[in-house]
Amino acid sequence: MRTAGIVAEYNPFHNGHQYLAAQTRLQGATHLVAAMSGSFVQRGEAAFADKFLRAEAAVRGGVDLVLDLPAPWSLGGAASFARGAVAALADVGCDLLAFGCETDDADLLCRTALLLQQESVQAQAAQKMKQGATFPAALQQTLLEQNKTAEAAVLQAPNNVLAVEYIKAMNELGCAFELLPVRRIGPAHDALPADGTFASAAALRAMDDFSLAAAYMPAQAFRVYAEHPGRLLEKSSFETAVLTALRLLPDAAFSAFVDDGSGLADRIRSAVKTTASLDDLYQAAKTKSLTLSKVRREVMHLFLQIPPSFAKGTPPYLRPLACSPRGTEVLGASKHRLPLLTKHAEAAALLPDAAALYALQCRASDLYALCTKTKGACCREQTSSFRIIR
Repeated sequence: MRTAGIVAEYNPFHNGHQYLAAQTRLQGATHLVAAMSGSFVQRGEAAFADKFLRAEAAVRGGVDLVLDLPAPWSLGGAASFARGAVAALADVGCDLLAFGCETDDADLLCRTALLLQQESVQAQAAQKMKQGATFPAALQQTLLEQNKTAEAAVLQAPNNVLAVEYIKAMNELGCAFELLPVRRIGPAHDALPADGTFASAAALRAMDDFSLAAAYMPAQAFRVYAEHPGRLLEKSSFETAVLTALRLLPDAAFSAFVDDGSGLADRIRSAVKTTASLDDLYQAAKTKSLTLSKVRREVMHLFLQIPPSFAKGTPPYLRPLACSPRGTEVLGASKHRLPLLTKHAEAAALLPDAAALYALQCRASDLYALCTKTKGACCREQTSSFRIIR
């Protein structure tokens, strides 16, 4: 048994994701486990569909087991996102980490990760941020000044950046994964034009007629979404829900839930009072040294009321969402130290920090249910049990 872990959003699952799964199996993986972002994703947005539906699509598309990456990590910066996912995959017993990226040079990715973990590099990057550079740009500039041109070039591509963060997380957590970088094919990350049978997730989300997405998705995965159109995101409902929640927040909440020392909390609070759309709010709160994704994530932290302290650690329990029969073999063989939460009744045994996270996850699912085309009732988190899909 050789179990590979994949960090994913599957927002939605498409042919590129299936290609990565197939390439991973060709390298000898017998079982595939995905740590998948929940109903809110790392770019600071609500997902295309709720996490339970996306997990089913992933299993029908070839993944064996899908674990929920809770909101504090799925809505974290790249380092937090990677640390939460890598910790979950390690705990469930993965021995191989597969990821799609713009380079398949594992040694180069490892060298870049080690450089970025040096205190001197971090200090120089922090100084550049004070001068107005964004965090990614500050890191690239720092490496170029040290004549690390190949390593700096790695950071120009978004999936490479995430790959480096996975390796950094492995180093910090002491994980001994074998690495399998798979060079991406088809359109670039977030590119809107499709290419043959491949399209980015961003291109699929942007389609006005979702039936056109069938050409770029595994048939069984597409069918999951086509059969449940009411559980797909309705952007206007999401925007209204977020703006309503922010307008109701007391002033003290902005500094309590926004993790930034540059005055972002105050700028968001002011923007909430003067803007009537999320795009206008983001632009009003953004500065030259902050990426738009960072601003969106902090707005989501406010919307869901996520304390910054959560994402500084790792998830305190494992929540499987769906699996194939092979996925049950992974769980059966795993010597996981974390509690395994497969149904609501098991939450009663959680320790206080895990119970607090579960309550947050319940709140996130309840709020997401208001953002879909057919509005859902509360308690989907509590009533949706772990599914074995045959």
